[in-house]
Amino acid sequence: MATAITNTVDWKLIWAQRGFRYFFLAMFVSLFGSGMNFAGVSWYILTATPLDREGQRASDRHDFARAFRSVPRRRADRSH
Repeated sequence: MATAITNTVDWKLIWAQRGFRYFFLAMFVSLFGSGMNFAGVSWYILTATPLDREGQRASDRHDFARAFRSVPRRRADRSH
């Protein structure tokens, strides 16, 4: 069975490349911006959805009941 040969990475050599430093900085800024966007959208959704007295979102409790009441029902046929 052949043994796996692993090559070590010389990080000092990689960081010495000016282009890699710019690339790393750009990726870090992009990742930070994506995280801030996620936090902002989440915060907006939480503030735009009101809570009722029990701390539950009003939409969670009432949407199912409202949808269930809107279904038309037939009267049971009792002539048999």
